[in-house]
Amino acid sequence: MLPFDSTYSARPAGASRVRAQRNLDRLLDLYDETHPAGGDETAKSKDAKAEEAFLIADDLLTGLVGWAAAHVLGKIAADPDLGRRERSEQFDDHQFEQLGAQPNEFSAEIKRNAIVYVLQFTASWWLVSELRHSLNALNVGEVQKLLAPSKSGRHRRAYTLALLRMQAVEKVYRLWGMGLKKHVAEERISDALGVSIEALRKWEKSWLPELLGRSEVSWRKDWAKDFGQRAAKISSISYAVDIEIEESEKLASKYHAALRIAG
Repeated sequence: MLPFDSTYSARPAGASRVRAQRNLDRLLDLYDETHPAGGDETAKSKDAKAEEAFLIADDLLTGLVGWAAAHVLGKIAADPDLGRRERSEQFDDHQFEQLGAQPNEFSAEIKRNAIVYVLQFTASWWLVSELRHSLNALNVGEVQKLLAPSKSGRHRRAYTLALLRMQAVEKVYRLWGMGLKKHVAEERISDALGVSIEALRKWEKSWLPELLGRSEVSWRKDWAKDFGQRAAKISSISYAVDIEIEESEKLASKYHAALRIAG
């Protein structure tokens, strides 16, 4: 077990009662603004409002319940059998939250068990309940229909490639946010990644929106550009750019390895 470090946990600094109340108030407004009882009037912008509701709910849950998810992951990692089945006073310890705040350290099975544990509290959503059972099935070697790969005709690792390509586009937007011209940022990232600028632009404009959805691609680009702007304020631009290029070169090895496996 890691020694407890109060500076390292799953509690974002932005969590506050004021922010939580603001999020909750907006969710209640959206609930009223989209109620079918309002007829055509409340149907206006309903699709966009549904997306907004999920984004706000994610912010609310991450800010206030992320610590609980980390605690669950930590206790399951520490004791896979007892941790996923029972409450126990032995888990009344801050160290499990600290341990669970480092999810990349755990196996896929431990992560699945933690997800199943958390999903049991949202079983009233039938989709969530089905997902919970499908994940449990994976842990005993059975692939149910919900988690069976679709026959898309794409590369075997299309989603993995999409995430890596999305990271490359995000790197462009980070550099753009730091003050580079966009075409210069594209040149720097395409060189580091070992692909053409045309390929990079095609990923951004058509390939990624088709696989990940236009909304996700859009907010990830906005977030990356904002990250770049903030990074440029706290360090020299040349240093921040060098870090991004260095990370892009590491990304290149992962991308080309995934491309070889995809065939």
